[in-house]
Order: sequence, then C-alpha cells, then structure tokens
Amino acid sequence: MKKNKWNSLIVALRKHSTISQGELEAIADRFVKVNIHYVAKRLLKAGVLYRGKGRGWYLVRSSKSNKPYIRNPFDLIQSVVGKDAVFCYASALEIHGLSRYGMATKYYVAASNGKRGRQLDEIRVAFVKLKTLDVAVATAKVGGKALRVTDLERTIIDGIHKPKYCFGWENVASALSKVQKVNARRINKYLMELSVSSLFAKVGYTLEHFRELWHVPIEIIEDLRLYAPRKPIRFFSNVSGRLDKRWNLYIPDQLFG
Repeated sequence: MKKNKWNSLIVALRKHSTISQGELEAIADRFVKVNIHYVAKRLLKAGVLYRGKGRGWYLVRSSKSNKPYIRNPFDLIQSVVGKDAVFCYASALEIHGLSRYGMATKYYVAASNGKRGRQLDEIRVAFVKLKTLDVAVATAKVGGKALRVTDLERTIIDGIHKPKYCFGWENVASALSKVQKVNARRINKYLMELSVSSLFAKVGYTLEHFRELWHVPIEIIEDLRLYAPRKPIRFFSNVSGRLDKRWNLYIPDQLFG
C-alpha cells in the first residue's frame, strides 16, 4: 500500500467523527485495493479508528484530538441505522431547533413496526412505531449532513400526543412557544389520516391558543371542532382541570407555561 494513498485515506476518514463498516469499505475502496479487514486492522493499530460499542461502527480520531468522540450523534445514527432513518419526537424537536435541551443521549427514530433499541457508546437509539410513517417527512441539514425528520406539523402533533417521547410536556410546551408559523391545513390533513379522536381536541385547542402567533385560519379551527369528542376527556389522563366546553376537554392550569 503506497504511503501517499494511505495518507489520503486517513485524510478522507477524518472528515467523519464516526463511520460504519459499510462506509469505511466504500471510502477505503477509493484509495486502496486491499482486503477491508486488513485496512481496518491497520487503522485501528495506528489509532485512527477505535471500535465503537455496538457492532458495525468506529470512532474516528481527528488530527487535533488525542481522544475520539462523537461530534454528531445524528450522523452516527444515520450511518448505523441507514440513510432512510426518520428522526422523530425529541430528536425532531432538536433538529427543528425547538428543544430546550442541549445534546441528548437518547434519540428517537421512527419505525413501521417494533424494533429493539441500540446502544452506541453513550448514545441510545429508541425505535418508536409511528402511524402513517410514509407521510410528513422532511429533509433537514445538521452538521452538513442531510437527515430525514418528521416535518414541523407532524412533530407538533406527535409531541402533543406523546410528550413522554419528547423529554416531557415542559419541553413540548417550550417548543410550541418558539414556533413562529405552521401550515394549519397540513396539520388538519395529518389529523384526518391519524384519526385519533383525542388529538382533534388537544391539537385544536392548541391551534386556537396560538392562533395569532401561528397565523391559523379560523375556519381550520372550526373544522376541527366538528371532530371534538362527545364526552369530556382530559388533556393529560392523570391531571384534572377546567372544562373547555368548545372542545370537551379538561385543561390543566398553566398548560402552556
């Protein structure tokens, strides 16, 4: 293996903080034509690569660091899970710039069926089943990498529906207050496709509360009211509150902070 090609390979690898086995093979093939197991062994011995916890990926030590670390968890997860991974819930809030928390240790990826989570060093990947996964997917760039993520409107609905996957309601409420504008017709469309009765009331009440900030047409709100549950329900199953008869919904005090 020629030294200049080997050095070029290392330079290419150091553009990444983490890399999957498949990505390593593809990059190495551009520079050297030898067995990938030999390449990996040599890179590990040279201290360029370090085996990550969890099979099939490596940490890449940069030229300016004595110790490798995960600089972009989204990049790592996409490398290991696949480029078709769709980030959702708390991870979607972070990608959309709405989460009140910094870099997390738990990340949520949508799945059409139940899959076991994965531990990647300190990063935990949780797979969450999402109904109608084939819609409401957007593309966003994080650290120069294109990621698939539930769009803003679907992320709002999912956060209201299951705040436990968004690190709690306080994080959801904080995110809602940061949103500047939504496509209310898109929210209406998603609610019809999801067809979860309690969500018509919860999301409808939320749209009404943020109507001026989000520029929500009044006709969208009135349309959603037609689908409000016939019997009163609670916004949170274990919390009481005042009854809003327009939505047949018990609203806790200081719901949005």
